[in-house]
Amino acid sequence: MPWTLHTDTPGALISHGNIAPWHVVFDQNRPTGLIGWEYTGPVDPLDEVAVTAFYCVQLFDDDVAEEIGLPPAATRAEWFKAFLDGYGLPRRQRTDLIDRILHFLIKDNGWYSRVQGFTQHNTHTEGLWTLAWQSRAALWTLEHRELLTCTAAR
Repeated sequence: MPWTLHTDTPGALISHGNIAPWHVVFDQNRPTGLIGWEYTGPVDPLDEVAVTAFYCVQLFDDDVAEEIGLPPAATRAEWFKAFLDGYGLPRRQRTDLIDRILHFLIKDNGWYSRVQGFTQHNTHTEGLWTLAWQSRAALWTLEHRELLTCTAAR
């Protein structure tokens, strides 16, 4: 299936392409596998790290964060750093991760809009929340770019 992260650039690897908490299988609180392989394909490894960090750290808008009980931005910035540290990503490869996240969110919203067939003449609203929360997450990430980038670089 075509997917926003797929690329034909040199260095692309065949990977899951959509690693997020809702695709991780746990056994006794330990991750043991992944489900949802429909987007498997060639991806840039750094793009996948960036997007996986976005989903796992939950860089979502403040009202969504409050609704699901997430901590403030500074704490999530520390989680972002911890994710990258745990992944073993060198500091020199962290400088453009926020740009990669933003690029994904913009591209994914456009792709999703096309797949859903949204036009100015549509009256159905199913799927609009996906566009709304991702757009708001992109804005939140842009507004917190400096905090996230500086924290990740420490």
